[in-house]
Amino acid sequence: MKQTLKAFAKLSDLLTHELDNYFLWIPVLIAFGVIIFFAFPIDPNVFICLLCYCITCAISLLVRKMPFWHFLSVALMVFMAGFTTAAIRAELVRAPVLERQIDRAWIMGNVTEINTTEGGLKIILEELYISGYNDKLPYKIRVTIKKAAEKIEIGDRIGLFAGLMPPPPPSLPKGFDYQQYAYFKQIGAIGYAISKVRILDKGMHLSGVQQYFASLRQKVESRVFASMPPSEAAIAVGILVGDSSAINAEEYEAIRKSGLAHIIAISGMHIVVVVGLIFISVRFLLSRLSYLPLRIDIKKAAAIFAIFGSLFYLLIAGSPLSAQRAFIMSTIVLAAIILDRRANPMRSVALAATIILILTPEAILSASLQMSFAASIALVASFNLSSAFFNISSRRGIIPKALSYFATVTISTLVAGIATSPFIIYHFNQFSTYSVLSNLIAIPLADFIIMPAGMIAMLLMLLSLEGFALYPMQWGITAMLQVAQTVAALPNSSFYVPSISAIGLVFITFGGLILCLFTTRLRYIGLIPVCFGMLGILHYTKPDIIVSDNGKLFAVRDDIGTLAFSSKVSSRFQRMIWQQSTGENLILSIKDAYLNDCSNSYCKIERNGNTAVIVAAPHEPGLDCSDVHLFINLVNNSFICERAINNVNLSMLRQNGTHLVYLYNENVEIQTVSDFRKRRIWNSKSYD
Repeated sequence: MKQTLKAFAKLSDLLTHELDNYFLWIPVLIAFGVIIFFAFPIDPNVFICLLCYCITCAISLLVRKMPFWHFLSVALMVFMAGFTTAAIRAELVRAPVLERQIDRAWIMGNVTEINTTEGGLKIILEELYISGYNDKLPYKIRVTIKKAAEKIEIGDRIGLFAGLMPPPPPSLPKGFDYQQYAYFKQIGAIGYAISKVRILDKGMHLSGVQQYFASLRQKVESRVFASMPPSEAAIAVGILVGDSSAINAEEYEAIRKSGLAHIIAISGMHIVVVVGLIFISVRFLLSRLSYLPLRIDIKKAAAIFAIFGSLFYLLIAGSPLSAQRAFIMSTIVLAAIILDRRANPMRSVALAATIILILTPEAILSASLQMSFAASIALVASFNLSSAFFNISSRRGIIPKALSYFATVTISTLVAGIATSPFIIYHFNQFSTYSVLSNLIAIPLADFIIMPAGMIAMLLMLLSLEGFALYPMQWGITAMLQVAQTVAALPNSSFYVPSISAIGLVFITFGGLILCLFTTRLRYIGLIPVCFGMLGILHYTKPDIIVSDNGKLFAVRDDIGTLAFSSKVSSRFQRMIWQQSTGENLILSIKDAYLNDCSNSYCKIERNGNTAVIVAAPHEPGLDCSDVHLFINLVNNSFICERAINNVNLSMLRQNGTHLVYLYNENVEIQTVSDFRKRRIWNSKSYD
């Protein structure tokens, strides 16, 4: 009995100690509220959400003298803050969406965003005119065009003939929801140019701030491309201003496979380099002026310059989420210097998460935000442990400091890799085998050559002397690219793995947060939900048949478990999505698969007591389909086989989206995109 009481007393002490860190769990509860909002089956009423939030605030005040109930009521209040914020945000971004598909129309609009691709440009247009369209016009549309004869710039008003369609639904059940993404970006249609682009007005049709930073961004890009070969210039532009769309597809694939994509994306490393360069440079220059150090605190002055300098760079780079997180954290640290305080790194992460989730709650669904905060939290939590094992940086001499640096790079790469891998698997179904090896070489290049030279080059552009800094940056990028290509060429350098379920990712995330945010031995409880969430990969079942919503592509699992595709040419993007989500690392055509009675036009599968027939070419009306458990007709819109137990035709595919078929023991299970679509505003035909 005494031992039991002691155990409970010890547990109570540990819990009390953990509750002292309650601030760190505020963004977690806000995020949970936002996630529940997006998982809600219908659109909640904003006024009801506000009423519920006010009720939770009132309850927390009423029970403030009862510690336990006060703690629970405050937790519920923070949760409702996240839910309500998401509901308000969804109403604020409501915008019209294209009501119907348009095969050809004359479109005019102002260019507000340009992304370069190998095949041309992807541009965002606003202030639109669409000929023959009398419904409410979308606020924005995204159009893919071939490179124009005249150089298109942000702020130009252009005209072109294009085909348009509403934002498409997911390519797979439970897949990435582009309609939801487009809704929060206020993109009401996507399309493609079918004529040359005419520049109607070269004036800058943007607000003053937008125009200024858009112009700066384009000047940086043009200066870089004028000073470097195309391959290195495209990577440099991605590193400096966040536009990586011009990078050669093969080179980007090598960078991705080697685990170096984070160096190109604007992230915390970029902000840290900017802050460090400005802080050190300003402090050094001010210290050279003999009279200033006697009158002002040059350390605080350098911190102020660093805050405004990093904000300026953030705006030039387009303010990606990972950079926003790093900017907020660095600003907190610099503000602590100004106020003679000491910043707590984990509290800085929590405050940054809280601010971002309150302002843009939809960011919780972003892979960039999830991976950025996962890496930051894991790195901060592991800092004390790593410094205890590798506390040699304080020793004098180049070798100990070099060993300390490479030890830190190794540990940070491992920790960040482990922390972000569940999110990479969930969103991209990818695992990079040799990322530690490539990062050990590439990160020093980025830290000491690429990033400092790039930042100095941006400053020297004011004097048109950027070539002096872009040359060493080019050398560093060339070396990094060689590392990426060498590592990517190694056997099994990268491979696809099946997706983790959304529930599994939630368990892994919650367990990881316990491991990182708890400070006592209770942190090891987090291993339980992590292990439980990882079981989702082990129990993944590959579908036996996948059929696209337009019937142009289907895939069949052969007798040895490999997914074989009806075409290796058409519907490339959709095939890639299927390949990634199922963890298929080999693109196999049906004719090369282990299937007895299968071709591109007719396929008969017998598995687990089930028989499924796919018809993808015109057939005889008297086609025998007796004793068929599933008949899939990809030719005729409405034809079904009355003798088959289950039927799928082209009309059903177009109405319900991509179909996944599982042939269990004498049972056929069919999952469609519409089965997992909720009645939410972004899934409606009109947002307005």
